[in-house]
Amino acid sequence: MDNRRVITGVMLVSGCGAMILWSAMWLGFISFIGLMALVWQEWFGLLGIKRRWVQWGCWLGSVLGWYGLLWGAFDSIHVYLYPMICMVWLSIGWAVLRYPRAVIAPWLPYVWAVSVLLATWYYLGYLYLAGYRVWLLFYCLLIAWSDSMAYWMGRRYGRRTLLPVSPNKTLVGLWFGVISPWCVGWVVLGLGYVPWTQGWIVLSMLVVMSLGGILGDLFISMLKRRAGAKDSGSLLPGHGGILDRMDSIMGGAAHYVAMLYWLGVVV
Repeated sequence: MDNRRVITGVMLVSGCGAMILWSAMWLGFISFIGLMALVWQEWFGLLGIKRRWVQWGCWLGSVLGWYGLLWGAFDSIHVYLYPMICMVWLSIGWAVLRYPRAVIAPWLPYVWAVSVLLATWYYLGYLYLAGYRVWLLFYCLLIAWSDSMAYWMGRRYGRRTLLPVSPNKTLVGLWFGVISPWCVGWVVLGLGYVPWTQGWIVLSMLVVMSLGGILGDLFISMLKRRAGAKDSGSLLPGHGGILDRMDSIMGGAAHYVAMLYWLGVVV
């Protein structure tokens, strides 16, 4: 066991939890923008973007785009954004499944980067700024739980490789990564937080969310392989870069907010 990984993970969960629940709105807004800049910096390395004016353009464009999406959030823009981001992830899934045989147009990774990052920042920012902070924290904990179970159980019992794009990931890890949030869904239903009549929404969307998180992980693995990099960065000891920890969050955010919308939790 890598002690650095455990210590960093505990610090991340504690720090993010405190920031989500108790930070002032302006501090959270600035933190989102700062995190966006750090994530873009890692994307630039994976995509081979070295020109400063392009980097600044991507960052400023994403901040403005994020602000524009949030401006329309209370018009339920996430209802219309969801099918579009699902189409983006389907195209990413096709490339991941066919790696390394897939022929990817040179411009396509840039489209994926902009679409995925904008959607992720929108969904996370919406939950934070619209007052659904507990649900945002719950999502982060669900993804962390899924990631941890997939990692540890895959390492312990996994034998068969999941896909060539990520040889260290196994079918056992996939199974535990999906089933662990699903079990949490049963606990939520059993405790009465959600009516049993809506249980099918919770259980089915938690599976979709988990699969989306795993796809996000595989997506970043594919980009790292194309770039010849082991990690997306080195900011987090024992974990790598921020993208190495946000990959699953990016993949599952849209499905999680869609589930909350269909349950009537968010508007």
